[in-house]
Amino acid sequence: MSQYRIWECQACGWLYDEEQGCPEEGLLPGTKWEDIPDDWCCPDCGISKRDFQMKQVAEVSDVEHINTQKASLQPFHREGPASTKPLASQGTQHNDASDAPIVVVGSGMAGVNFVKSYRQHDKHTPIIVICADDGAVYSKPQLSNAYAQRKSVATLTQSSASDFSRQYRVRLFTHTLVEHIDTHAKCVLLQGGGEQPYDKLVLATGSSALTPAIEGNASHKIRVVNNLTDYGQFITDAAHARHITIMGAGLIGCEFADNLLRAGVHVSIVDPQPSALNALLPKEASTSLTHALAEAGAAFHFGTTVSRVENDGQGVEVLLANGKRLKSDLVLSAIGVKPNIELALRADISCQRGILTNSNLETSAPDVFAVGDCAQVSTQHDDAGAHIIAEVKPERVGVVLPYVAPLLNQVKLLASNLANEKMNGKQPEYLSYPIMPIVVKTSCHPINMVLPIHTSSGRNRWIIEEQSNKGVSARLLDNKFNTIGYVLTGCFNSPSSAKAFARLIPD
Repeated sequence: MSQYRIWECQACGWLYDEEQGCPEEGLLPGTKWEDIPDDWCCPDCGISKRDFQMKQVAEVSDVEHINTQKASLQPFHREGPASTKPLASQGTQHNDASDAPIVVVGSGMAGVNFVKSYRQHDKHTPIIVICADDGAVYSKPQLSNAYAQRKSVATLTQSSASDFSRQYRVRLFTHTLVEHIDTHAKCVLLQGGGEQPYDKLVLATGSSALTPAIEGNASHKIRVVNNLTDYGQFITDAAHARHITIMGAGLIGCEFADNLLRAGVHVSIVDPQPSALNALLPKEASTSLTHALAEAGAAFHFGTTVSRVENDGQGVEVLLANGKRLKSDLVLSAIGVKPNIELALRADISCQRGILTNSNLETSAPDVFAVGDCAQVSTQHDDAGAHIIAEVKPERVGVVLPYVAPLLNQVKLLASNLANEKMNGKQPEYLSYPIMPIVVKTSCHPINMVLPIHTSSGRNRWIIEEQSNKGVSARLLDNKFNTIGYVLTGCFNSPSSAKAFARLIPD
């Protein structure tokens, strides 16, 4: 056995090998994990050291038969090569929660990391994960910067569904759609028949890419990359592309643009805003990023949108609202995402932009929780249900935070709460977010920023600390002149500067 260990970022999959170290981060070869400062962060996604796990070989166990002798966990039968369904129950009745498992809907980053966190507390409680795809485990943040490295779907896949199932002792059912939640009977009803009882239900349904209504005979060729399947389609379509038009100059659009430019692809970016990442950054930082991407080869078309996409030989012609026409091989839409709340709405669970939860992650339905990109989480310490918060205390309604750090904080808290309630009868703890950096992976102009969870329009203002043609350093102040956020771009983006600014933000 090697004396060195390998540690994996649970957010993006970046690996730290003790033998090799990470010299660019000041970690010499041979630096042991315990000798790395506690405030060190993942160089790829900015997640803290505590969100790494030692990478180990999965233990093999006979999980396909675990707990299947219990009445609430009936065996599943295969109805086709790509579909599994539970055996249908005879009618709907209130189930005995003592026998029912924890059911997780969704096997994306939120669902997978909830399971991993829960198994750190409780190795034995049955868990069922139901997902609409093949259940492969991968890091979604890597999708926007994988193309230049010629990473395939297989390379990005961290583990198969069967390997994940064995390692974490869960029953994972792929290509299975949940049609309805019966919150009274505490079971989920599956498309095509069948139902699965639950003791606790975790909604980790994620988000879907926004797809604009674009006219033209080639509008169906517009691609999105929101999951591993999307990425596989994109790299196939882009294999011989020389020019790609990106709709959207937000975080994902800029990351894709940077990555495609590094791969030698010509990129045009179309956005109605006046500069890149305009909604998140102060004007000076947004302009600095725009200039850096332009110097790398990006052609920007601001103040307009894509109105039509027409076939043009082997490629397409993109017609902009301002009348300009762009010749392109492919169009990539990166205009944003929307939380997947349809399942919750059908069950009369309170929703606004996302699925409303209180600070324990519980929704308006008892024993139903929501985490990740689908959740609109209140951080107000209140025992009221989400429906009470929404109807009586609207000021306590939370926000959807579609970033990695909030997701990991949510799943860790929920896993701890559910395990402690089950094993020790403890009352749940409240969610309290730490300082959560957002890392924008634009290699030509990297960005590290912290933004407040709740924004007060017109009350906060940016103060530029340092500025050059290679970057910007700025702090965000509230109306009492407290530092509540910061942004570091380009040459000013360093771990030491980030730590110094973070110390200025009150707890």
